Amino acid sequence: MPLRNGFEFFQVFPNFVMIFFRGPSSDACLTQNFWPIAVDRTLWEIRFYAPAPQNAAALIAQDFIEVFNRVVFDEDATAHERVQQGLASRAKRELWLQDEEIGIRHFHQALDRMIARS
Repeated sequence: MPLRNGFEFFQVFPNFVMIFFRGPSSDACLTQNFWPIAVDRTLWEIRFYAPAPQNAAALIAQDFIEVFNRVVFDEDATAHERVQQGLASRAKRELWLQDEEIGIRHFHQALDRMIARS
């Protein structure tokens, strides 16, 4: 499948994400699984896949993707922990999602439908 951009993100409901990277010297794929282990705890499993680098440029590109994503995921983890603290406080009864968050809104609608069926 050709990538439309240098970065493609696909969420496979309910707990699996695939991210594809296209670079000038190297392509790569990253997967994420989210495994709930308690009402307020989730194991976040991240795996990085790339072909063996064929030259120094490809090796540097892969290293850059790994380091860059490590920084991004560290920031995300901090944000997730703060959101969980806010939700646990019960200070807000509702959470409104804006139009740019349509993917999150759809995820929760699909989840609500699945729970209602069980």
